[in-house]
Amino acid sequence: KEIAVKRWDHARFAAVADGLAERHHATIAFTGQGPEEQELITEARGMMLQPGIDLCNRLDIGQFSALLAEASFVVTNDTSALHLAGIVGTPVVALFGATSPLLYGPRGPRDLVFSKQLYCSPCLSNYNLKYSRCHDPVCMKQITADEVLAGIEARFLTAAARSGERSIRYAGQPHQ
Repeated sequence: KEIAVKRWDHARFAAVADGLAERHHATIAFTGQGPEEQELITEARGMMLQPGIDLCNRLDIGQFSALLAEASFVVTNDTSALHLAGIVGTPVVALFGATSPLLYGPRGPRDLVFSKQLYCSPCLSNYNLKYSRCHDPVCMKQITADEVLAGIEARFLTAAARSGERSIRYAGQPHQ
């Protein structure tokens, strides 16, 4: 099976989602398309103590765009969801390793990017036709659920508390 070098571990998505649901009463929605993404979402939801909504294979592009527009923020790998969230003006929590966040990352003023910038990163670029020989994506493995959750709380939840917002919505995409 091919290693998805741009993919953050679905267990870590589950841990962040659980933390948001437990600590902040967030509504969690997982999105994606296809059987492989459905499997990852099912596994992530199975690891969670709190409920998460499975919207995989259930949204067309218009519905997906509307969901992103309503979300308080979106947690995603380097995927189309990252860029679509930016288009609709929703802040992004982006997880980067194999690709450069400087080239492919979000551009919004409230966006939050996690990238370890290791000696081997980025291993996917236009210069190598986005082909990687990586068999152990340590760049993604070194991004922890605790640091992502802490970053989200610092960036979004303190401002939400000041504005009186009570419900935090999260669209997670544990796939590439």
